[in-house]
Amino acid sequence: MTAAIAIDGLCKKFGTLQVLDGLSFSIERGEMFIVMGLSGTGKSVTLKHLLRLIEPDAGTIAIDGQDLFAMDENELVGYLKRTGTVFQNSALFDSFSTGDNVAFPLREHTDLSEAEIADRVDDYLRRVRLPDTRDKNPADLSGGMKKRVGLARALVMQPDIVYFDEPTSGLDMVTGAVIEELILETHREFGYTGLVITHHWELAQKLANRVALLWQGSVHAVGTPQEFAASRDPIVRGFLQRDPAVLALNTHGKTP
Repeated sequence: MTAAIAIDGLCKKFGTLQVLDGLSFSIERGEMFIVMGLSGTGKSVTLKHLLRLIEPDAGTIAIDGQDLFAMDENELVGYLKRTGTVFQNSALFDSFSTGDNVAFPLREHTDLSEAEIADRVDDYLRRVRLPDTRDKNPADLSGGMKKRVGLARALVMQPDIVYFDEPTSGLDMVTGAVIEELILETHREFGYTGLVITHHWELAQKLANRVALLWQGSVHAVGTPQEFAASRDPIVRGFLQRDPAVLALNTHGKTP
């Protein structure tokens, strides 16, 4: 079966800094896949490639077998319509209400009536446990509430693929646990292919079908959370245990 996402030999350099150096992994349809690593190991750069915000120096990304960087404009628009992204900083439009933020992709990419859009917005705000917030402004929301609005906006187009960029970053443990549970609930309900960028092993344990550890610009190890927890690999164990001596090995000048 063709993988939902297949990355093969991805390389990216900024100036003299080699950020990605032969990055390769694949994600099956419906899988929740975690890309884990320290800050500066290329996690966000990988996501920017998947959103086609930047192009690689070498290597390929295939979406359902189709070369992402060979897509024409119509194919690219079609791909982006099938994806949702939950950004680290929520990326809400400050001048829009909560409801208008969630409605934005529906107004841009569908022919739904305003009544239908309002119904779907209310439905997805309920799914993220924010009923009756359609008229609120982002400035009136807490950080955790903004993340939930971002999740509702990412899911409202009912995408096949959802990208999560550090979904619990900056949140306290209780609020972060709510986000984790919502991701699990929506993944079970909708069955989308999910890719989560994080440096938190605890989050990976709760969400992942499989985990990839980025190290010095490439994938060092891939496996289930159980396989990672049982691993005797010194780099895997050093990362999970936050061993300063092992973590220092990653700062070798290849990544910013």
